[in-house]
Amino acid sequence: MPSRSEHLQAAHNNRILAEQLLLSPDGLPWAPVLGFYSALHMLDAYLAILDMHPTSHVSRRTMVQRNPMLQLILVDYRELEKLSREARYDLRPFTPEEARSLLDGELRRVTAAITALLQPANP
Repeated sequence: MPSRSEHLQAAHNNRILAEQLLLSPDGLPWAPVLGFYSALHMLDAYLAILDMHPTSHVSRRTMVQRNPMLQLILVDYRELEKLSREARYDLRPFTPEEARSLLDGELRRVTAAITALLQPANP
């Protein structure tokens, strides 16, 4: 099972690739997908320190819903998941502005919230 640091590296890599895809008309539809997977790996980094390793999207969603510390990200995470699914299976088109908004909005908020959770508690 991947470690916290491996999940953080995957989150970073997915975010970088999502940013690059924004620059290409052919890649643009995949930017929201990579944005979602960046959020997923941020979440999995936090779950890994709790020794929780979800094996499906359903189990991960359940873990988020049951953990009071993760309630802050629930709406943004679910929106990223929904739009990622629409991009993959419904071939939903995204404008560059819509895709940028997902990365700068929902993904930024998920990343910030989980980064804060990963910080050592202040004495």
